[in-house]
Amino acid sequence: MLLLHVSDTHLGASRPLSHSRSRELDFYEVFDEVIEIAVRERVDAVLHCGDLFDDPEPSPRAYYYAVRSLR
Repeated sequence: MLLLHVSDTHLGASRPLSHSRSRELDFYEVFDEVIEIAVRERVDAVLHCGDLFDDPEPSPRAYYYAVRSLR
């Protein structure tokens, strides 16, 4: 069985607080890389161990991005 372990993706994070979305986009890009690795390596399961989102109440954008990417 091939297992991919990932944690602390912090989708929606944009710290340090600025009006630029570039840092937030970095988190989304890395999340997509993890998904690409899982598909490419044909893992049997992905274990995500916490902090999928940066905030307990994620923004609609962060929530939408997670759902879209995981599909």
